[in-house]
Amino acid sequence: MSVLSFLTSTASNATLVPIEQSSIETSIASLQSRMTQHFSPGMIKQHLRFGSSTRGTILPRKMDKYSDIDYMIVFNDGDATLQTYLSRLKTFVERRYRSSCRAST
Repeated sequence: MSVLSFLTSTASNATLVPIEQSSIETSIASLQSRMTQHFSPGMIKQHLRFGSSTRGTILPRKMDKYSDIDYMIVFNDGDATLQTYLSRLKTFVERRYRSSCRAST
């Protein structure tokens, strides 16, 4: 195997296939929808996706089993305590992702 063919093969394997990209987009849309249903209107100021997925450098799970999507929400009330934010998110996950919570315990 030549160096060029090795590099070409490695680069090809490091690219998300369309089904993986579609799955990511579906998961993000589902997360946003569930947040909209869960939190009061106007409670969330902004949804932010960042990191390797937005830079186009995310690795497929077959290359990095810990690959993830970086996602953050900004609440409108910036004066709440850290514990308040954590409690809100914990309640959200427990109510909107029940099966995932049970599977991880």
